[in-house]
Amino acid sequence: METKFKLTSEGIEISGSEEFVTTQIENFKSLFHTTYEKLLDRKVTTPHEDTNKEAGGIKKVLIQNPHSQVADSDEVEYVEVNKTGIDYDNVLVIDKDKIQIIVDVKDPTKSQRMIKIILLYMWAKLQQGVETIAFPELRDVCQYYDALDYTNFAKHIDANKRFFITLGDGKNKSAKLIRPGIKEAEKLIQELSQNNN
Repeated sequence: METKFKLTSEGIEISGSEEFVTTQIENFKSLFHTTYEKLLDRKVTTPHEDTNKEAGGIKKVLIQNPHSQVADSDEVEYVEVNKTGIDYDNVLVIDKDKIQIIVDVKDPTKSQRMIKIILLYMWAKLQQGVETIAFPELRDVCQYYDALDYTNFAKHIDANKRFFITLGDGKNKSAKLIRPGIKEAEKLIQELSQNNN
């Protein structure tokens, strides 16, 4: 189920499952000023709440901003919620279909740097809902970040089977990040984030 925040002139709209919305409201209560807490406590009023049965029970709640004088037409489009809880803002930019690694990924060997770049990129793609990535795309990413060992590319991926599974063969070969790879990518993100603060 898709979970999103929407910032409008009226306030913040949260949509998702009942559990997600309730959790986010509790999170906002601890962050906002007392004025906002009072508004959050009144969030159950009908004009500001909508559950869409046809969309699988997605719930929307609007937390009103009492101070805004902005017109309704000045809305900011929906942004995906970071469902992982991993703070990647100092390491990756994930914006719609664009992914950018914004830190220097260092390693004494090009092959290990290549694996780190692939882990970061595949993790970011996973946040966009893309599980399987073709080898040519991964090669291009590694080349962009000057971390491509072209001759041994497939060999290095095969040597790191604890992180990836490979599908297909020849020019149709692709890779999928598996759970240990996801964990390794998240560990790498945390390390890079701490080193770049």
